[in-house]
Amino acid sequence: MKVEVVITDGSEPVLYSIGPALEAREILKVLKGGDGLLAEKTAIMAGMILKMVRGVTKEEGYRIAMHQLKSGNAYQKFKELVEAQG
Repeated sequence: MKVEVVITDGSEPVLYSIGPALEAREILKVLKGGDGLLAEKTAIMAGMILKMVRGVTKEEGYRIAMHQLKSGNAYQKFKELVEAQG
């Protein structure tokens, strides 16, 4: 098994709200193309996963992930997954 580690700065909050409903709203904003620290960390970690499964560089994986967020494709995929679960 191959393992990769992403070390991020945890000295400041990633979200600006507390509680499941408010946190879910912020996550949906990111999936719909929002930016900020949460989007940045999401793209970094997704980029690492893309490196592992697609063989792209971390930088290219980051760009792919950020494009999926900014374009709204991530939100559309999320909706498909929710719909498939009933």
